[in-house]
Amino acid sequence: MNVLYYVREFPKLSETFILNEIYALKQRGHNVAVFAIGGGHKSITHDEFETLDVPLRYADVPKPAGAAKSFVSTLTAHSCFEILSTDVPLKTNVGNGIWAGQCIEFLDGLDWETDRIHSHFATPYPLPCLYLSTYYDVPFTITTHAHDIFKEPVGDYTEKLLSSADR
Repeated sequence: MNVLYYVREFPKLSETFILNEIYALKQRGHNVAVFAIGGGHKSITHDEFETLDVPLRYADVPKPAGAAKSFVSTLTAHSCFEILSTDVPLKTNVGNGIWAGQCIEFLDGLDWETDRIHSHFATPYPLPCLYLSTYYDVPFTITTHAHDIFKEPVGDYTEKLLSSADR
């Protein structure tokens, strides 16, 4: 398998399950790449992170002045309107649009072709995975957690993510 992990933060000390999944896939000979919106805890990490040899890209957060231009350029180039959601802040929609474009650049630069996209948590941040899955014609899976399904209110983005995911 050639898997993209699309995550909000990496590595995140409290989310060792993500690191463990990636580490186990690598140990079994699979290609794994990580696109992370934020850098997580870089000063305190687990030993597995120190020895993890995977392509890793942290999203560039544009300055407010350049965000609108970058957002419009991504939407125009990729027609990725399905990542937008009416019940998340405009800032999140703009970020998701920009990060979808950055993730495409990252994936296109890999030495292998992604054959699945995986994310964790049914929050607005994995919405770009819906577009990436269509763009690359690969399955998208998401692991939900109690935080996602027992909170109120559940946003329309949750239904969009879960109904679009392959598992």
